Amino acid sequence: MKKYFLIILVLFVTLHSCKEKPEVSEKETEISQTKDYESDSNQEKTPETTEESEPGNLVSTKIDDSVHYTQKDSVTIETGYGDMVFSREEFNEIVDKHPEFFLDEVVDPKTSLYKLNKQVYGELGGNQYFSFYAYFLRKRYDFELYKEEKDKLRGIYYNLLNFGSFISGGGSYYTHEKGRLAGYVEYDAYLLDKKGRPSTKPNFEDDKKAHMDYLRDAVKIGRKNGFGRGDLFANEAEIDEFEGRLHKILDTIESEITDRFYLDKAKEFYDPKNFGWYKDNQS
Repeated sequence: MKKYFLIILVLFVTLHSCKEKPEVSEKETEISQTKDYESDSNQEKTPETTEESEPGNLVSTKIDDSVHYTQKDSVTIETGYGDMVFSREEFNEIVDKHPEFFLDEVVDPKTSLYKLNKQVYGELGGNQYFSFYAYFLRKRYDFELYKEEKDKLRGIYYNLLNFGSFISGGGSYYTHEKGRLAGYVEYDAYLLDKKGRPSTKPNFEDDKKAHMDYLRDAVKIGRKNGFGRGDLFANEAEIDEFEGRLHKILDTIESEITDRFYLDKAKEFYDPKNFGWYKDNQS
């Protein structure tokens, strides 16, 4: 009887132990929880990929002009009165300081200097600015196609400035404008490339004559106060000689105005009515 009782007891203990779940130690529990936390944390640190965060889909409000940087050791910028040479660092600094040179809309050099430019320039610095302006504008069109037009424009403008300086008694304005011719000429050539030549009307020669007569009449007005030179003339003969020089300049300008394009540009570039000497001497 005892033998059977022992057998039953052993079977009962064995069956009970098989139903028990294995215990998990405190240490094992901590390790398991830590691994789960690290897994969640790593998922949180990886942002979801969205259309905005994908490379190439970001829209930046800052204009990157570094595409205009040079990799050369130096860059030479022509001015028409002597070349300027800049190191790579100096040239790239010019690019950084003047985003207005790379705007989609091209404006004339005066507007660029006095309205868009954020730097402060004196007269000499303004001359340099016009050279920068011309240099970067040449990158926008095939400027070599207009070498003849630019040479002729430069000659017309230079002679008009000489005429204005002589007839009014001189002044630094004319000197600085000569230093800025590169900007004026490049802008006019750029417009010629984009818009084409103005139509040649049958009365071009009449219009040209009328404008040249207007400039010659201005000589008479300038003479009223001795061309702004007063006592520099010893007698009427010297004034006559000086007046003759002015008419020779006008003869040169007239020969250079060979079509309406040059006539229109000459009118735009210099008009005596815009200057004080002309207004003061009209009475």
